[in-house]
Amino acid sequence: MAVLLFSKGKDRQDYYTLDAEITCVGRDATCEIALGDASVSRRHARIVKAGPGFEVEDLDSKNGVFVDGVRVKRTRLAHGAAVRFGDVEAKFLDAFDDEITFAGRAEATVMLFNREELPPPHLRKLECLYELADAAGRAENENAIAQTALDIVLRELGGENAYVGVGDENSRTLKRGFHRTAAGRAERFSLSRTILGKVLTTGKHLLLANAVLDAELQDRASVEASAAKSVLCVPLQAAGRVYGVLYADTRSVVRPFSKDDLAFASALASLLAAIMGNLRVIADLREANRALQQRYEGLNLIGGARLAEVREQIRKFAAKGAATVLILGPSGSGKELAARLIHRQSDRADKPFLDVNCAAFPKDLIESELFGHVKGAFTSATGDRRGLFQLADGGCLFLDEIAEMPHDLQGKLLRVLETGEFRPVGSDRTVKVDVRIIAATNQDLADLIKKNAFRGDLFYRLNVLRIELPGLAERREDIPELCAHFLQELRARIHTRATGFSAEALERLQRHDWPGNVRELRNVIERALYICEGETIEPEHLVGLADDGARDEAVEPVDETQPVAGGRLEREIEELERVRLREALERHKWNRSRAAVELGIARRTLLAKLKKYGM
Repeated sequence: MAVLLFSKGKDRQDYYTLDAEITCVGRDATCEIALGDASVSRRHARIVKAGPGFEVEDLDSKNGVFVDGVRVKRTRLAHGAAVRFGDVEAKFLDAFDDEITFAGRAEATVMLFNREELPPPHLRKLECLYELADAAGRAENENAIAQTALDIVLRELGGENAYVGVGDENSRTLKRGFHRTAAGRAERFSLSRTILGKVLTTGKHLLLANAVLDAELQDRASVEASAAKSVLCVPLQAAGRVYGVLYADTRSVVRPFSKDDLAFASALASLLAAIMGNLRVIADLREANRALQQRYEGLNLIGGARLAEVREQIRKFAAKGAATVLILGPSGSGKELAARLIHRQSDRADKPFLDVNCAAFPKDLIESELFGHVKGAFTSATGDRRGLFQLADGGCLFLDEIAEMPHDLQGKLLRVLETGEFRPVGSDRTVKVDVRIIAATNQDLADLIKKNAFRGDLFYRLNVLRIELPGLAERREDIPELCAHFLQELRARIHTRATGFSAEALERLQRHDWPGNVRELRNVIERALYICEGETIEPEHLVGLADDGARDEAVEPVDETQPVAGGRLEREIEELERVRLREALERHKWNRSRAAVELGIARRTLLAKLKKYGM
């Protein structure tokens, strides 16, 4: 068996068997022997089987073919002849010779490394990392930054193909792939699923020499199809989880991938993973923002004359720059919607709108939630974290249930309102922000000031612009319009045949006192849609309206916490309530205060229901 023996440094040699009639040598990826060296032409030479021996022929290369130091056009190769293609040296052997030492011949070897076992990158490689980091600021999506990374890999490592595969955060299955060839085309090529799977499952960095000889490759055909001689594959990792890979292969015999190349690819993959992770977070936030915009698009405070003045106030207040707004009104009357409408109609509409319920956080956490903290500020502060004021910079921050804010924290909020400055928890550095504050409460702040439960100076600073929302019981004439709106909204996500309300149902809804206001009305209609099996919502579908008897003696008062013994409808209602409780708790990670706010009930009521259902 004739071979060409290539020298790859002082202690390494490799060979290529000449078992075809014609073997092309060159830099082009289509050549049987691909030499990744600039001195070699794309199709430099060919080795032709001629009778019992072989001849080498120069294909009009720029730097020529030399045999034993003499430039040739075509000549017969003798055993042991020194052949040079450009600057790449080889030796022709018509058979293996025992006197030749193959000390470093590339065997079928899979090498797996942990990241800390790889050498540090050289200065040139660091410049490439800077290039990728610089491109991150201009990249708008995963594809753009992935193609930049693949270009760097092919340029610096001299491979033929490169690939970035990305999966879901909680999955080890690759969902999206980005391909790149040395010709600069984003086209698919053969990949080894065995190699990809090994890196995805182990999280280690793989370097494979002489890939076509690896007995472990169950899909060797894919490697043979790409004619890859050397392969490297490194994981994309975020928060300790592998969610993708960076893969490259080369056909070069004299320049296979090395451990240094693997180290560079690993560093590049680490940076790429961080960038792509951030791009994914930004995309998710944009999608969530679009969903919120769609949710609130076209919405307004629905109602007649009683709300016309409020809508006009919102329009005027939205144009008042950064002026603070205080919204007063009973629970469930639409204070958050009013705040969102102010933001949406203001010149800050394209900036963040963030909200926080001051009653939903323990006293020792709300300061960090609002102002952020630095690493080491407290036991669980393992890193720096920006608070809502920094995240809302340029936009609006809605402080719901402002009366529940701890008294000692009110002074810090007052300073932010007056100067726009604060210090994160545990930091001595002052942060300056531009945030419009919209606050809301259902309590009498003047009474709290008398009881020394709320700071008077903070109240006066918040009470620059003021909106008062009426309770639903004060505007019963709006109930039919609200019912129609909620029915249309809820039908989009609840499978129901109901298309309207009977006159009796609307009459009963208008008799109710609505202590939970608009939020309670929405919850009653949602329950009715689950219970109603026909096209019209009737009075029997409107459960939980406990005070109707006080307004109409013909209707007996009902205690919703006391089930009607043996009633099938009551059992269905209890099951529905149990499901709603569990869904709300799971959405808020079993935070009972937040779940109670969403459900429109008091926290003690929620606790009683949890005890009732053994939850």
